[in-house]
Amino acid sequence: MLTDSKSQPQEELTGAYAHLWRQALPCLEDESDPVLRCEMLWNAYTLEAMATYSQYFKETYIPQGTIYAYHLGENASNRDHLQHALPLMYTNPKLAKSSIRYAMMHSSTDGEIKRQNIGFGYSNPGVYMESDEQIYMFMAVAEYLRITGDYAFLDESVYYYPVENGRSEMVINLLVKHFIYLRDVVGRGKHGLIKMLNSDWSDSFFHPYSPNIYSGFAQSHLNTAMALSVLPAFIRELKEYVAFAKPTSILEDLIEQAGEYYDEIYVAYMADMEGRTFSPRCYLCEDDEPNLKFGMDSLCIEPQPFLLQVENFPLERKKQLYHEIKTRVLDMEKHGARTREVPLWGSGNAEDGGIWFSHQGPLIIGIASFDKAEAVKLLKKLSFHRFAENYPDYWLGHWTFADVLESSLFNREGLYKGWLKDPFQGFCAHAHAWLLYCYYKVYREADETRH
Repeated sequence: MLTDSKSQPQEELTGAYAHLWRQALPCLEDESDPVLRCEMLWNAYTLEAMATYSQYFKETYIPQGTIYAYHLGENASNRDHLQHALPLMYTNPKLAKSSIRYAMMHSSTDGEIKRQNIGFGYSNPGVYMESDEQIYMFMAVAEYLRITGDYAFLDESVYYYPVENGRSEMVINLLVKHFIYLRDVVGRGKHGLIKMLNSDWSDSFFHPYSPNIYSGFAQSHLNTAMALSVLPAFIRELKEYVAFAKPTSILEDLIEQAGEYYDEIYVAYMADMEGRTFSPRCYLCEDDEPNLKFGMDSLCIEPQPFLLQVENFPLERKKQLYHEIKTRVLDMEKHGARTREVPLWGSGNAEDGGIWFSHQGPLIIGIASFDKAEAVKLLKKLSFHRFAENYPDYWLGHWTFADVLESSLFNREGLYKGWLKDPFQGFCAHAHAWLLYCYYKVYREADETRH
């Protein structure tokens, strides 16, 4: 029962453990926008509350939650765990580092990063041979170093998978293996773009096409654009590490070869973009079969946010690309940018037309590279408050989301298709992690100077 505030301490009015949560959560008392202040504290709380300790890896990470963790019992995928670490670099750097180490400890000696684990650290063999885990690792490590300045992290040791074998490696040396895996194992295709293997961001992009047939030469514009957006920052932080530690031939070779790799894929991507106002999605074919090229005439969102982040991509072309995004997949939606201008597979839901938070965050950051005010506008459009205004009769979305919400292309706009027949599990970390990260990176950082 509530009592008058004059007769009871504030901590008791707000909960027995409120004073402890205040120590764990960021202080946003200086935030004048009440919606942002409330929601960003809630996002920070949700990520902390979702944090899960792995007895096998002896590290803590933020699971995706929802269907993966809370229904299927899968700790998938490590690209997601690395995304969830991004806002923690501002709010809880120790937890951010543990999350990165957790993903790193899924590495094989050749630089592959296992997709997931179940039970007591068992990484089950599956259909997916992901082609982008290393790019997400470079993104997370670069941001961790930039934000925290903890370059000693690169000298720490982590275990290879499986950890019970006791094989360990310094983080910097493991990053070298990750780069070699991306460059030489994932490789590049006929057009010079990074391959897709069995999966890039979309685990089921192939749909009617067997990945076993096309994975040897399928090229991903998404992987390539993301690498172009991530590598310059990664290389900059490696150069900062040189100033922190004694240079080694391995480190100098990584900086040089990563720079050469960037130059090569940039030239290939720009050649492929000749005459285009937006990027294609991917090429599945080795030849020029038009039916196996996707996103040529209608826009697919996946590569566009990262292309907006590419430092060498001309400003006028960024503005033109954003105009295409707005008019084709964003302005007509109440909440965010949908994946497809026109469905590829006919359904218009989920990967083929839904609104994914793993796209909205990179899009906000991409827009901020040339128009911060417009980026903040999208950040606020994606708030729980705005969702509640748009869909007052829904309960899903007022405090958390699934990883995808259906767009106006589908007959259950604003909801989640899995709710139709499957057991629904709420709390997906994507919505909380990306919006909190964008809030700090885009809204609160005055500039890109080092903390």
